[in-house]
Amino acid sequence: MALASIPRDGLLIDLGCGDGTLLRLAPARKVGLDLSLEGLHRVPGEIPSVCADLDAARLPFRDACADAVTLLDALPYVESPVRLFREVARVLKPGGS
Repeated sequence: MALASIPRDGLLIDLGCGDGTLLRLAPARKVGLDLSLEGLHRVPGEIPSVCADLDAARLPFRDACADAVTLLDALPYVESPVRLFREVARVLKPGGS
């Protein structure tokens, strides 16, 4: 599984994390981002989560901070995929996935 390739001290950002299903499986440090407060309330309390719009001009993360970024089932709801992928490239560390 691709999650196993993330270093234990690495950071996974899950965009459109919903209830945190994928985050529960990740061995690394992790943070979920979703627009739905209702979904985020179902993310386990020990997993940090952020309510934010994937169409925002800037994701709420610093440059080159993440070892991996996941985006499952949320892309159809994104108005500007190009802008989002630019932001993903910005927050990924060199060599990140």
